[in-house]
Amino acid sequence: MKYLTKEWYNQKAGSDTYLLMYVSKPAETFSEEYFQDLYKRKLDEFLKLHKDMSELTADDVFPSNAWENFSMVNQDGEFVDAAEYLSKEELERIREGIRREEQEAYNNFVPEVYDEEVLTKQFHVNILNERVKQLKAILPEDIQKDIADIRVLAFDEASEDIYKRILEFCLHKEERALKIEQDCQNYYDSIAEQLPENIRKKYGFHDCRVINFEQNGTDAILELDQRGGYSNVCKVIFHNAEVLEQEDIAGSWWLYQEIYLRDGLYEFHAMLHDENGVLRYLTLTAADVEFVKDGE
Repeated sequence: MKYLTKEWYNQKAGSDTYLLMYVSKPAETFSEEYFQDLYKRKLDEFLKLHKDMSELTADDVFPSNAWENFSMVNQDGEFVDAAEYLSKEELERIREGIRREEQEAYNNFVPEVYDEEVLTKQFHVNILNERVKQLKAILPEDIQKDIADIRVLAFDEASEDIYKRILEFCLHKEERALKIEQDCQNYYDSIAEQLPENIRKKYGFHDCRVINFEQNGTDAILELDQRGGYSNVCKVIFHNAEVLEQEDIAGSWWLYQEIYLRDGLYEFHAMLHDENGVLRYLTLTAADVEFVKDGE
């Protein structure tokens, strides 16, 4: 990746930290009593939510008309009406596939088991371990040293000063990340007319999972499980391909892609993540590419 790199991804990460935060007067000073009261209130809300979830039935979770209309992700990572890109036949085939999967899930539905002891421990880990750790990893030291109690911040309560500084920090991160995204889009726009229509429309598999990637002679073959994404492509064949970088992508989910023109060839880039959230790259050149749709 040249624009949407791992560095860009990490720069983008955490830029939304401020979104759920709000100004709280008690967050200005350290108070163990206030934290304990806040902790109890939030824990009670968490337990009630899971109690309510445990009472849901399969009919509540899988409404019969849920997939009459649905969206898909375009090459810019934006959600759009699937009907704008897919034929009626393709839409119905996807709907039918989703219905079959949901019927199977419906038949095998098991309500959440409400275990207050387990959930209480989970809440403690989520807030006092994971959330605090995340804030310490994201926020710069000059902000951290002025936070009265980072445990309170983990519940999204901040003093006015800290809130303003976190907001400024996050917006700056977001601005830099968006600048890179815009540069990437500008480059793509500059070459779009030189790309075949099938590449423009089909090279993009956001949230699809890679089943396998291998070289077969001069071809490189990418097999996809598109059930979790919004593409109808299950196999991509890169002809006269040279793999430049491949970080063991089998089993990973597709995030972003870039395309470049290089010495009369197409240069395809992709960023993926594995089940542990580790980012992985795929980079290769090809003289041509073939997209095989599910069912072909």
